[in-house]
Formats: sequence, C-alpha cells, structure tokens
Amino acid sequence: MASTRVRTYKEFLTPFQHRRFAAAAGQVLVLCYLESLLIKTNRSFIWSWFPFGPAGFRAAGLFLSSLLVFILRVAQLHLGARTANSGFGIIRRQIFGPNALQTLVFHCLSATVFGEVFVWSAPKSANLSLIAEGKSYERPRLNDRAIYFRCCMLILAAFQTVIHLHDDYDRVRVERVIASPTKESKASYTTKLVNLLPQWAYKVGIDLLATFIGPLIYHFTWMRWTAWSCAQFFARQIWSIPKGAEPSWLPPYSPSLLGLTFWASFLLMTLWDTCNTAFTLNMGEEPLKYDKPLTNDSQDPNGSLLNGLKSKKEIVQTFAFRELACIAGRFEARRKTIYSEIDRSGGSTWSQVMIICLEKMNSIEKRIAEYQNPKPEPLPSSIASQPPQNMVQSLPRLSAPLKEAAIMKNSPRSKGSLETIAGAYVKSLDSPESARTTTLTGVLSPKANQLFNSGRGLLTQQQQEAISVAGVKSTFTRYWIMALRTPHMSMFRNTFERRFSAIVFGTPYSDIDVIVDSVNSVTNLVVHSIKEDKFGCVSPSIPLIIRTYVSIISSLNSFSASLEVHWTDVYYDETGAGRRQEEINTMGNTLKKSFSRALEALGITVWKYTEVATRPGRTGRTMEEAEYLVTQLKSGLREILTAFGRYAEDVGLKASELRAVRRMAEMDK
Repeated sequence: MASTRVRTYKEFLTPFQHRRFAAAAGQVLVLCYLESLLIKTNRSFIWSWFPFGPAGFRAAGLFLSSLLVFILRVAQLHLGARTANSGFGIIRRQIFGPNALQTLVFHCLSATVFGEVFVWSAPKSANLSLIAEGKSYERPRLNDRAIYFRCCMLILAAFQTVIHLHDDYDRVRVERVIASPTKESKASYTTKLVNLLPQWAYKVGIDLLATFIGPLIYHFTWMRWTAWSCAQFFARQIWSIPKGAEPSWLPPYSPSLLGLTFWASFLLMTLWDTCNTAFTLNMGEEPLKYDKPLTNDSQDPNGSLLNGLKSKKEIVQTFAFRELACIAGRFEARRKTIYSEIDRSGGSTWSQVMIICLEKMNSIEKRIAEYQNPKPEPLPSSIASQPPQNMVQSLPRLSAPLKEAAIMKNSPRSKGSLETIAGAYVKSLDSPESARTTTLTGVLSPKANQLFNSGRGLLTQQQQEAISVAGVKSTFTRYWIMALRTPHMSMFRNTFERRFSAIVFGTPYSDIDVIVDSVNSVTNLVVHSIKEDKFGCVSPSIPLIIRTYVSIISSLNSFSASLEVHWTDVYYDETGAGRRQEEINTMGNTLKKSFSRALEALGITVWKYTEVATRPGRTGRTMEEAEYLVTQLKSGLREILTAFGRYAEDVGLKASELRAVRRMAEMDK
C-alpha cells in the first residue's frame, strides 16, 4: 500500500492565520462602520445608519484604508524581539532596510484613502474640494484649504511611520504557554483589550501631536509649494486653471479648518492603532483550533509537527515549538503518542523531538563560541584565484631593465612648503610627542623653526598637553561621554544587556521564545514520562538532558562574567547598586536642595529637604531575558530531579554529579 503524504505544518498554520486575520479584520470593520456614522450625519434617520446606503459605502472606504495597514503588518511580520549592540544599530537597520520605505508608502496610501473618504463625506460648507469654482465670470482656481488638509494626512502618515518603526509594531508576541490554564489565568480577548486601553490612549495622544505640528511643517517648509505645484499639474489636465497661479502668502488656517483637521486626524489615528492592536492580539494567540492542537486533524499529527519543528522559517518554527509546548503541558492523549511512536522513519518521535529541542538550546553555546573564536575573514576572490608565484615561468630578458625611478614625478617641493609640512605632520600623528617635534623641525625652514620654538615657549606645559593629539582625543572622549549620559543620546550606548542578548540569542531577531519553549517541552515530556512512557524511551536520555541544562547554565554564567563592558555603557555599575536613574533624581535633588536653602535663608522651615535615593536596579551583569531562561532551566532541573531523583543511578547519573546538579538547581538551600 502506498504511504500517505505527511502534510506540512504550514498547511495547518496558514488556515489558522487566515482565521485570526479575518477575526481582526471583522473587529476593525465594526470600528469603520462606527466612524462612518461619525463622519457625516444625514437628515434621514434610516439612511444615516443603513449599512447598504451611504454609511456602508463610507465604511467600505475606511475599511480599505485599514486593509492597507493589515497588508503591511502581514508583509513585515516577525515574532522575535529586535536585537543589536545599541539602539542606533536597530535604527540604522530599519532606516536603510526596505521596511522603512515600505511602511511609509503604505501609510501614505492609507492616509490618502481615508482623506478622500472624509472629503467626500464632508458638507459643502467645509470647502474641501480641490477646485474653488468662484463666480460665473471667474476662472477655476486651486483651493488651498483642500491642499492643506491632504498634506496634513501625509504628515500624519510620516509621523505614524516613525512610531511604527520605533515601537516595532511589526512584532507579534505569541502567548506564553500555561501548563494548566484556568478561567482565571487565561484572560479573554476582551480582558486583553481592556488592559491595552491605557497604552492605546497614550499612543493616540502622542500621534495627535502631529496635528499641532502640521501647520508649522506645511507653512515653513517646502511642502506647501511642492504640493501646490503637484496639485496644479494634475488639475490643469481637467480644469482650465491659470498657469502662473500661486498660493497667497497668508496660510489657509481658520478655526473651522483646524477643527476638521483635528477631528479627521483623531479618527485616522484611532483607526490605525486599533488595526495594530487587533492584529497583534489575534495573531498572537496560541496555535490551537477549538482548544486542540492544530495538527490533530492530520493523518500523521506528529509527522506534521516535526515538519514544523525542522522548518527554517521563523514564523513556522516558532508556532510549531509553541504547539509542542502546549502538547507537552496540557494534552495528555496527544503527549502519549510522542512516547508510543517508536517505528518512525529517522528514529522515534521522542528521539527526534529531543534532538531538535537540544539543538535549539545548544545554539546558545554555539553563538558564544563563534563570538569568542571568530573565523578569519576569507581572502578576496581576486587574490585567492591567483596562482603561486613559483608556478609562473618568465621568458628570458632580451633588453636592459626599465628604469624604476619616478621619471614623471614633479620636482621636490621646497623645504618649508605647506604641502611638505602637512604631510610630515599627518605621518607623525602616531609617533610620540618628541619624535613628532623632531619631524616638524626637519621640514621647516630655519626662520620657521625659530618662530615655532618661540611660540612653544609662550605656552605652558598644561596648554601644550591640551593641544596635543592625545589631549584632543582625551577632550573629545570626555565630552562624548558627557553627551552619552543625556537621555537623548541613549541610543548610542552599547549597553551590556543589549550586547549580551545580541550575542547569545542571535540577530536581527532574538529566538529566546523558541529556546524557552524547547526547554519547557522537554521538561514536561520527561516529567510525565514516568507514568505515560510504556516503552521506556525517555529514561536513557535523561543524563544527556540534565547535562545539557547544566552546560547551558554554566555557559551563560561564565560568559556573563567574562564579557567586557563597552566604553559607551556609561551607566554600567559593577558593584551591584544598579544603574543610576538618568538625570531625573539628580536634577530633582538639585532643585529641591536649592529651594530648601532659599526657604531657610528667608527663615521658613515649613518644608525640609530630603534627598531622593536612586532607584535600586539590576546589577551590571544581569540580563532580563537570560535570567528568565536560567530560571526555566533551573526549574526544569528541579522537576526532573524530583521525578527521577530516586532512579538517578539507574538512568546513569553518578552520586557526585547528582549533588552538583542539585546545587546548580538550588535544591539544597
């Protein structure tokens, strides 16, 4: 009988994502319908809300605007957090990558569609049409109010693009697995949405700042004249507009126009932020279908799951590991099949799952080793392709060799020329101060040497050191460090935590979630195997699993202790007092102290100055993600030792090794 084809994991993941996308789109469609009712009020009671009337057409136009944001989110979807040595590295990668231009284009299209729907729905008294007809004897002319309104929509699009890239809206955070979820622990979609309302309101408020900045950008930059020229070019194809018409020097601002712009901006920002929130919440749900694993409908469920675990694509692999974690923690019937399938091609299901998970954990040690022992850079292809010189056979020489002197070279410059002095100074920058002085003295004329020596005598030793190369470098470094201490320059700091995460968890996106899921999956499968593994497939692998956990914990601890601190990490604190709160408490203490002294000088003792202590933070060599991973590894060790502690010798663990593992897992406190 011919063997049935194993369906790939993507065949189950794609319909799941389609359902989540449709759910998010349906929720946004409701908002579009509500906004269509707010944009225009109709005199007729029925036509003001009837879905198959003007309200429905407006809702369809607004939904098209939101659909462009959904398309952008799907095109740039990723699940891991962005990693780089500094915030500037992330910004540089975003700006010079394709995502920045793509994000700007889609937001501009979305804002244009929304603006046209709003203009179409606005009353005639709003005067937002592109052409101002005027009186019967006047020629049509461009309407500066309409151009300003459309430019404000584009300004909002640019502002939203910056927010989108800065806050990493493209990332979807998949829900963490709970071993035994209850009604209290598993929050509903409504609860998640309510919890995000303060954050959503804050984002809308920040975005609306562009509404107040828009008039300044429109009037004091090239935007007004460029928009006028473009509008004039397209309008002249339809209407008879004077060719030399120019906008008036007075801006078209009026209370009614600014009010309409603010209202349209509020509705557009609300629509955008709701699209992003609905997409993130729906696409980030656990990979379950009717509270069962996605691959349960496959003829070979574990084969489809293994296909996803071996995938090279980030999205497919992340959801596959998340489903495996759900199966290992919550679905007993499906978990038993992992133990019982021992005749699968390529090894039993348990052995393949264990190998894949341990490889994902060992990727941490691999990255650390690559950082500590970097590979030498390969030679250029032009040099590598050249044959060895001993293989080149030259012909016998028939004439005298050519002269090697520079026969076309200009006559040497005079001893005191500016070019000679500058060249000698540049070549001597890496030399000591005494050697540099000797070099300059050799290229200067006698009179210049006399002036140079007399000038040196006018400066003190401290002044001479300040204008030297080392002094200039020291001054520049000191001022650069002072700048790095300000909040606005924080993106240029190569902090210890950022560098550690980029090295250990990979770039450009971290795979900490996949590694944690692999740890939780292996731990739960090992713990439950003591009752559910009828064939004893898991027990021979327990020593390898325990040693892998211990090795990863030791590697993280040792690398954290050995990684050097970058000089730009100005708030790094090795003593354990934590990172100082940037300038906030310092400035507050200074103001309070000055105010207290002023009151005391006036004889007022109503308020006494007390210095605000800096907020205790994490120690210099502690990282949040690494700490969470180490916590999961130690918790896994404790659970495994609790389940198999009395069988340690039977599974191949020595007594000394068991004691060391118990100390590592902090079980002997």
